[in-house]
Amino acid sequence: MDHQTAFIIGAILMIANGGILGLVHREILPQLQPSAVTWRRGTLLNACASVIFAVAPWLTPKSVILLTNPLLLLGTLAYWQSLRQFHHRPEHPALFVPGILSMLGVIIFLTVLPSFKLRLISIDLGLFANLVGCAHTLLTAQRRSRSLSRLVLAYLFAGSAAYILLRIALVAAIDIPLPADQLFPPANPAHELAPILLSALPVVGTTAFLLMCAERLKRRWKVAASTDYLTGLPNRRTLHHRGAVAFERAIAGDAEFAVALIDIDHFKSINDRFGHDVGDQALRHIGHLLASACRDGEMVARQGGEEFVVLLDGADADQAQIAGERLRRMVEASPYDDDAGQLTLTISIGVATISAADSGFEHLLSRADQALYRAKAEGRNRVVLAASPQQD
Repeated sequence: MDHQTAFIIGAILMIANGGILGLVHREILPQLQPSAVTWRRGTLLNACASVIFAVAPWLTPKSVILLTNPLLLLGTLAYWQSLRQFHHRPEHPALFVPGILSMLGVIIFLTVLPSFKLRLISIDLGLFANLVGCAHTLLTAQRRSRSLSRLVLAYLFAGSAAYILLRIALVAAIDIPLPADQLFPPANPAHELAPILLSALPVVGTTAFLLMCAERLKRRWKVAASTDYLTGLPNRRTLHHRGAVAFERAIAGDAEFAVALIDIDHFKSINDRFGHDVGDQALRHIGHLLASACRDGEMVARQGGEEFVVLLDGADADQAQIAGERLRRMVEASPYDDDAGQLTLTISIGVATISAADSGFEHLLSRADQALYRAKAEGRNRVVLAASPQQD
């Protein structure tokens, strides 16, 4: 396939990809839409470069070079910026430095000190820097969150950067004089890959980028399904799943396990006196306090309404009661600061420890609920330990 045909096919594919991304980007998570717009810009910039390469026979070589080189640099830079936006990295002026230096080299070695070899190396070094930046952004993010599409895209950019290095080495080895405005190096299998790479990177890259967006959306859905929307804590569904797993593990291993069922005292009066907005803020405040007070082996979740549950893995009756007192004292000592002043909050806690007579996690939780009822009846703002099933 000759260069002109390869560039035409590449341009069509890139324009199609850019169009598809433009159609679907509104369906992407709002937080990712700026990244998608920037990625689309990079694809369309590369498409413009391919179009100019395709019509190069009807243009002067210098005009082709001065049009395509900045487009390629801006296109790969847009990919780098898009990936940084995707992973919440800040914009930095230093990202423009490789492209600026690269174009200065191109202009100097095209017009002032004509040199085909140095001109081509100049543009390749700028592209190499942008591609390495893309790969680095993806690989450093990969350490924190596993993603197959992200890994594929990282290796695509890393492979492209490796190819650019190979091309720099091949160009540096050219020992015949060539006009400074010659568009392409002498025929060589490695050099013939350039049009294919220019097309494959945006096309395959856009597919991988969309898959990254889909994976991010899937993770958000998973988190939303397992998290309480108001407090950010695990929700009832997650609580009962993890509680059942912990219960079965404790029974199988003859280990200690306890639950603490927590209820905010006089919560209805807070809503009635101050409104539901203040009530919601009080729930968030309590949730934050309980989460910050939890230690290793403890997990807090929102059961619903003004009720929270803390799973106490490895805690016997004494340890569970001590943990409950620790949580109760922290809440009592940490009033909620509202615009109207401080709102002192207290909690009542019912604690139940696992017993062989418990039929399951739900039964254990119901015993904690009975203990909570007694804590309310005895005056609130206290911790009550449930009796064992044999004593009920």
